[in-house]
Amino acid sequence: MNKQNYFKLLLLAIITFSFSSCVIVDNPDEDIVYNTTEVLCNKNWVETYYGTDAKGPYYCEHTIRFNFDGTANNSGTGYERFVYREVDAYKNIGKVYQDDNGQVDPMYRFHWTTVSSGNLSFLSVILDNPGWTIPKKFKDMEVRRNTLTGILDATNVIFYNKSY
Repeated sequence: MNKQNYFKLLLLAIITFSFSSCVIVDNPDEDIVYNTTEVLCNKNWVETYYGTDAKGPYYCEHTIRFNFDGTANNSGTGYERFVYREVDAYKNIGKVYQDDNGQVDPMYRFHWTTVSSGNLSFLSVILDNPGWTIPKKFKDMEVRRNTLTGILDATNVIFYNKSY
């Protein structure tokens, strides 16, 4: 074989292998969302915000944590905690408020179960505590990388994985 035939054969091989090769790219910004207990649980999800109540302006750190109990029906326990702090006019954060019961950072324990979307993923979680008159619903949930978004009791929320 002459050089031209070797070149054609090499070019054909390169073209053939380039069409048949498969490259998997891990794109963390991908729009595909799979809400599973693995991505939701055992993380401290935190949102922070400023507000005003009868005591004046405040800063709140709202934490929610889901712990998986290992059962097949996607349920477990968890807690929700609110820590309120005084804030001055320049949004400098001060001392911790006490709630109406005198607690500094009350923790509310709950049992949670998923509302299945028909596959391994879920879109909603029901949070229930015997002390609550009605259970809370966390719906339209999306877990992307280290962000948990959705609607918790009719309020749009964005939580960040504090452990990250």
